[in-house]
Amino acid sequence: METFQKPDKLSHIKRSLEIGSIIANAEDYISSDQILRTYSLYNKSFSSNDESTIKRAVKAVHSFLKLKIFESKPSFGYRLKKEYRDNRNWILPIFTQYLFITEFESLNYLMEPVSHHLDSKSLYFLYLFQCAKSNRKTIQFEYVKYLETKPKIKFLNVYAIVQRGRKLFVIGLDTQNGDVRHYIFTQITKVIRIDLESNYDLPDPKLISNFYSDSIEAYEGVSSQKVVLRLSKNSETFLTKEYFHKSQKFYRDNDGYLLLEMFINNANELFSLVSRFMVDIEIIEPIKWREKYIENLKNALVLHQKIKY
Repeated sequence: METFQKPDKLSHIKRSLEIGSIIANAEDYISSDQILRTYSLYNKSFSSNDESTIKRAVKAVHSFLKLKIFESKPSFGYRLKKEYRDNRNWILPIFTQYLFITEFESLNYLMEPVSHHLDSKSLYFLYLFQCAKSNRKTIQFEYVKYLETKPKIKFLNVYAIVQRGRKLFVIGLDTQNGDVRHYIFTQITKVIRIDLESNYDLPDPKLISNFYSDSIEAYEGVSSQKVVLRLSKNSETFLTKEYFHKSQKFYRDNDGYLLLEMFINNANELFSLVSRFMVDIEIIEPIKWREKYIENLKNALVLHQKIKY
């Protein structure tokens, strides 16, 4: 895991990012009163009707990002600037910072792969899930499964928010089905509400630990696997400048070929890393992952041979 120094005045930074997420989520200008009401709704210990609270939060976000992403008008309030509504670049550092502050112990990977597809609502969604978890309140949200287009309504008692492999998961008790499940954060399309009248207790930590090993093992793996890749001669200069994984190490074999060694948690993570360079990278080990990759390539070839143009 990358080293990260927890910043000073965590409560101030956390509040600033949460207030910033409320502004970023708004469709247009949102008044100070509405921002404060929304924030007070999910943060019972907070009580203020002073606009200076908003101003300090906005200033802190701008200082952190080195960007002025919010604009204000005295009679309208605050909103995210137009040029940042479809620009994802500012989201990564602010989302990562908030996740580190609230879920520091559960993070074991770099955030870039997780944050790549976030939009301006993602920070607000994360804030709401964190509020639901902290206050032990049931959260209602829309979720779309892979290869499905219609979202389904879910009700969850949030137990943990964890980063495993290249995905961010929300884990908790599905109150409709009565069992513990995980949901991929980027497939949550809308947070509907937090049931402020609800309440629940966290289970024995062993239950969550067992759920990690039984359900998310497909993403994390029992333990990291040593992976060795062989690079083609004509690509090695280019590929040595690529960032594949935090554990990557280059060296040459006895025949002069450049090898890339990494420790990866699961085969799918490896395949996503090398798929862009399939004609220039050969998987040497582990043998099982090499065989699975060859099988995937054969299936892809059959699929493309069926397509008529």
